[in-house]
Order: sequence, then C-alpha cells, then structure tokens
Amino acid sequence: MIHSIETYRKKRMQIVEPFIEGLELLHGDIFVCIPAINEYPLILKTIESLEKAESFYKLRCKEKNLEPKKICYVINVNNRESHSEEIKQNNRELLELLASYDQSRFRGINACSAGRNMSEKDGAGLARKIALDFAYLSSGGTEASLLCCMDSDTFVDEDYFCAVDDAFFSPGLKKRPCAGVTDFSHRLDGTPQENSIIVEYEAYLKRHSEKLKAAKSPWFYVALGPTLICTAETYAACGGMNRHVAGEDFYFLQALLKSTNEKTFIEIPTSVHPSPRVSWRVPFGTGAAISGTINGTYKIKDFADESFRVLADFIALAEDISVKAVKQGEPLLEEFLERAQKISVLLAAFLKEEKFDVVWLNLFKQNKRNEKALFRAFHCWFDSLKTIRLFHALEKTE
Repeated sequence: MIHSIETYRKKRMQIVEPFIEGLELLHGDIFVCIPAINEYPLILKTIESLEKAESFYKLRCKEKNLEPKKICYVINVNNRESHSEEIKQNNRELLELLASYDQSRFRGINACSAGRNMSEKDGAGLARKIALDFAYLSSGGTEASLLCCMDSDTFVDEDYFCAVDDAFFSPGLKKRPCAGVTDFSHRLDGTPQENSIIVEYEAYLKRHSEKLKAAKSPWFYVALGPTLICTAETYAACGGMNRHVAGEDFYFLQALLKSTNEKTFIEIPTSVHPSPRVSWRVPFGTGAAISGTINGTYKIKDFADESFRVLADFIALAEDISVKAVKQGEPLLEEFLERAQKISVLLAAFLKEEKFDVVWLNLFKQNKRNEKALFRAFHCWFDSLKTIRLFHALEKTE
C-alpha cells in the first residue's frame, strides 16, 4: 500500500510527470477530474451543470451556516499525434478558453500540443490518469480530499455536491467512507435510434448488476467512469488510475473495491447523466456499444439465468468451505473441487483452467486463521474479470 505522495509519485507517476511539469497545483477539497478530446463546446454544458450544482451546494451551506468545501476542476485536454488537425484545433481552442477561467479553481492540462501529446498506444486510461494524478498531488493525498471522476459529456444532478459532501464528510458518520459510486441515467438527447439503444443498454447494465447482487457477488457495481469517487488516500492505496486504452473504469472500480470493504465503499444518493452519443474514443464501452448496435457488430444480450445460478452456488460454496477450512485447520481442497463439479462440470473445467487448486492452497495458507479474511481473499481472486470469464465459459454447452 502506498502511504505518501512521495512514494506514489516515485512508483506510479513517471508517465504523467511530463504532462504536468511546471503546472501550479490547485488547493481544494473536492477535485472533479475530466479528460477531454475534441469536446469543445459540448464540455461547456458539463461545466455549466457542475457549477450549477456547486452553487446549489454553497447556498445550502450558507443556509446552514456551514463552510463549504472548495471545489476544483482539472481538465486534461488530450490527443495523440496521429489525430486529425480538426481535433487538435478543437483542443487548442478549449485550452485557450480554460486559461481564461478562474485559475484558483480550474486547471487545464495540455496533453495535446506537439511534443506533449499522448503516445499512440495510450488512450482513455492515461487521459483520465493525468487529470486524477494532478488532482491527487494538489489534494495532499489525504482522506479529507475527494477525487471525482467525470466525463466531458456528462451532466450531474443539482444536489451532486450536497450528496457527495453528506456521504463523505457528514459529522454523524460512524465510519468515514473511502470510495463510492453515484447512480446514473443516460440523457435522451441523441437521435431517436441512439435514445432507443441507450435505454435498452442501460436497462441491461442495471439488470446485470441486480443479478450479480442477488448472487451475493461483491462485484455488482456498474463500472461507469463518471460515477466513481474516492478519497485521495484511497486513490493512492489502490494504485491510482490505470493506463488501459478502454475499460479503465472497470479496472479502477475493481481496484477500489479491493482496497475497501462493504462498510467503506458506498452508494451515493445522486445521479450523473452521460450522453447517449455514438463514440469513436474507445473500442468498447457505452459509446462503442451504441455504435456497434447501429452498425450490427454488437448485440445487447444478457447472460443466461443459469450462469447466475452457478455463480450464486459457487460463492455460497466458497463461503461454506472458508468457514469449515479455518475451523478444521485444513484447506479442504478435494471437497471444494468435488462440490464445484456437482454445481457444474463447466465450472469445474473453468477452475482447472485457472489452476484453482494452487490458488486455493495459497489463499488458505495466508488466511488459515480467519474465515472472513479467507473468504475475502477468495473474492479478491474471483473478481469482476474472473466472473465475466466464468460466464463466458458457462456459455459453452455442457
């Protein structure tokens, strides 16, 4: 676990340093971090939505005679050298505009000019990481500062900052949260076809989440970038944002969940509202799903109910074996595998392919005195990615 800004900077920020070198740090409590490429002037609507929520928050603080948290905005304007001149010009215009904003609250990061643009192998992950890492440095790396992921096409509820402040800083909290997610609903301001697809896709995401939760998987949260919020301390503890070209929110959410628990990871009662637009920015995700559905290369499809039944039974089995193994002082690997075989021969085949026998023996060795620690270690191994891989394995015919 990373305990200091110096350690995080040394271990995790080498790729980011050239983009933020010489930039004056911001001083605030809540940092909204936005990657932007070819987003002018749409991003102005996002900023307008955020500032409206900030004004609402400050008004509530004034009515309650409370000092509001200072909110800052970090916007990473980025592109690759190979992007078109049109995109580069759009980015230059946005950077110029951001320079005219209040520099005590706004910081535009130049990751788009010649000699400063991102490499051809980088994309959404690094774009988001640059903004978040700069905000982390500005925050002082403490649990008293928040980093909020946001997208340049996303609006927020008027009570967004009120809900965030209440969720993380309310004086009545018994346990201060380390991270969490807001709710979400996509706007229906696209074409009729885009709107129709996003309604179906959003329903699929939430249905999938509900089924995972019913199966008692801790990985049931929907991975959607602008819903993610964490303390600066937790950001470093989980290793910070990754550099995945796409799916960076999926991996970041997974890292946050592994660094927290059911008491310190929360659902924040407010919503963000992404656009339903087609997107070329990433090869998969919401925008790509809409594009793929339109051109016939992607089909919105639920996993079978039987797959969730297998998942639920497997998780229940892991919990039962964890309790018995600690109580008996033995890993009970043979019993674990035999009972998994009875749940599903495809599950058993999946576990063999994943070398679960070696994994389980190591997990038991490291956690043999605490059943809760052993079961949690199981979940850290059988994470979101493993769950999806199991579902794909279960799609084969038994």
